[in-house]
Amino acid sequence: MAPADAIIEAGVARFRPILLTSVTTIVGLMPMMLERSMQAAFLKPVVVALTFGVFFAFFVTLLMVPSLYGIGLDINALYGRVKKWIRGKLPGRSHSEVSSAHPDRANRKKAAPKKTGSLRCPLAGTEESSDRQECLHYR
Repeated sequence: MAPADAIIEAGVARFRPILLTSVTTIVGLMPMMLERSMQAAFLKPVVVALTFGVFFAFFVTLLMVPSLYGIGLDINALYGRVKKWIRGKLPGRSHSEVSSAHPDRANRKKAAPKKTGSLRCPLAGTEESSDRQECLHYR
């Protein structure tokens, strides 16, 4: 799935839950926000701040986060095009010649994966671990 399609699909899928959560929170805080008694007067600033914070977060979640993600994708694509354009402007050498001319890339072998963690597979050395797939998450 293309990233732009994924952004749209995620926005459509999450719109209703985010809307319902925001609306129910705001409606639940309305009685305290509209209260006129002196006992609730010290809670009104907190309730007002919370209500408008939820209202603002609704728009940030549904509009700003997907937009910034899309902008990041566009910047990444632009970076790739500029990089390709610059490599094409190198005098007299193609991209493959440039990468093979680099001393570290010419004879580089793939490094063996590093073993991380000190956990040992409880199935190591038993008949159940013959295909080693069960023990891979211990590395």
